[in-house]
Amino acid sequence: MSLTLSTITPDDVIRHTRLDEVDEEETMHLQGMICAAQSFCLSYTGLTAEEADQYPDMAMAAMIIAADLYDVRSYTVDKDTVNPTVSTILGMHSRNLL
Repeated sequence: MSLTLSTITPDDVIRHTRLDEVDEEETMHLQGMICAAQSFCLSYTGLTAEEADQYPDMAMAAMIIAADLYDVRSYTVDKDTVNPTVSTILGMHSRNLL
């Protein structure tokens, strides 16, 4: 079974980010970050969840976003740039073109 946008789990993100010991509370936070990343991908592209699941790279984009949310857990950030990999992947599948 391949990873899809709707099947990402905290364990997937833990492996992706190479986190070591993650307690139950951090796992719950990761689940929230995954939901936010999934919503971001769907909103950015205009795809439905079923449509997005047809593109395996959407799962990778969401995991990159979730990892970034985990790494930058503050309200303010120094940079406002978008990860170019995420931007490219989501842009390839975007229906929200002007």
